[in-house]
Amino acid sequence: ETYPYQAFQPLEGADGLGVLSRYPLTDYGLLPRLQGWHPAWHLTVETPAGRVELLNLHLRASFDRSGNPLKSYLSTGSDHVAEVETFSRSLDPTLPRVVLGDFNEGVDGASVALLESKGFTNALPLYHPGQPTWIGTSVADQLELTVDHVLFDTRFVPLDAYIIDAGGSDHLPVIAH
Repeated sequence: ETYPYQAFQPLEGADGLGVLSRYPLTDYGLLPRLQGWHPAWHLTVETPAGRVELLNLHLRASFDRSGNPLKSYLSTGSDHVAEVETFSRSLDPTLPRVVLGDFNEGVDGASVALLESKGFTNALPLYHPGQPTWIGTSVADQLELTVDHVLFDTRFVPLDAYIIDAGGSDHLPVIAH
């Protein structure tokens, strides 16, 4: 009842994406994967204030299946930039835009920095810097990272952002107002 508009792209494993909204959604489809990594999803939401464009991302993990973990880890930043540059080409700069999802990198990551250089602001660090969005399985669950982000352009005024301890994933939901 809270989110009557729902859209899902159920893909294999960690590739699936979903959006829950209080307002009607328009699905522009999945954007092609780069090098076999995760897809991105382009949507708009019809809000009372007007149409908002969404780019729902799941950037590649720090370690891919290349067989060379060091090379994979060291190329993560440039790969993330290539993904964000490619996926963001579908966005309409005349509309208010939000880029969100699992970036698989921290607040100082290369793709977050790229979006910030284009005028986007990362919501969670404004209100709860360092709050983890991912908790890894380890002894006493001590592995925590902030890898999920909600970035918005200059046409939004942020009010709050936080995570909630909910769901069945190793990622925690990020809520941004």
